[in-house]
Amino acid sequence: MRTFHIYARLTHKYRAGWAELDRHEYVTTLRLTAPKLLSIDDDGTKDRIVHGRISAKQREQARKVWEKLPRQGRAPFKQWLCAAVSEAFDYGCRCEHDCCGHYQNHAMARMYGRNVVVKVHSYRNI
Repeated sequence: MRTFHIYARLTHKYRAGWAELDRHEYVTTLRLTAPKLLSIDDDGTKDRIVHGRISAKQREQARKVWEKLPRQGRAPFKQWLCAAVSEAFDYGCRCEHDCCGHYQNHAMARMYGRNVVVKVHSYRNI
């Protein structure tokens, strides 16, 4: 199990490669399994899956952060928490040109009760 610190992205001024320049707020810490490889294509595209659980205490801690956000434009709690977990796995390169060959990650988190499932799609920028 790996420990991930989950931060909610409060502003969206920058693209994935520069996402750390946006404002973030600490939400909670999750323990997730190591990624399990689902498939790999000939072009190097990989699909992985990660599992974890969120405790009642962690959920309560996350709800306190969510409740501090302005109500106007605020996503529902479950959707907001899934987006925060997904962003822990998102990655984009900072290259000035396209076709650099670096890997990009896009993640999609879902919650089923207390279980968290994250599907990570990795592809090369070619």
